Amino acid sequence: MQNLSSGSTNVTQHAKLQKGIDSELFAKLRDAIIAAKLPKTLEAELGGVVEDLRATSGTSDFKEKYYRFMGIFADHVQVLGPVVAPFLPPLAAMVA
Repeated sequence: MQNLSSGSTNVTQHAKLQKGIDSELFAKLRDAIIAAKLPKTLEAELGGVVEDLRATSGTSDFKEKYYRFMGIFADHVQVLGPVVAPFLPPLAAMVA
């Protein structure tokens, strides 16, 4: 994030608003988790973490929620691998 004085010269600022794209990503991830027919406790835990990811998207708290999501993913990689794999690159890009 940058702050620019409104009188700055020779400055070009490009801002990209991604909230809509991010919300769509989290909705698709949530839908994929539901469609996977996981045990209800795992589905509920993942659903909560996905909601936390959505709520903290674009904030400094996102990284913590991402690591929590990845921890759950690692614990259940055999079941979650095919479900979550397509979403890993865009989620990882949001951490950077």
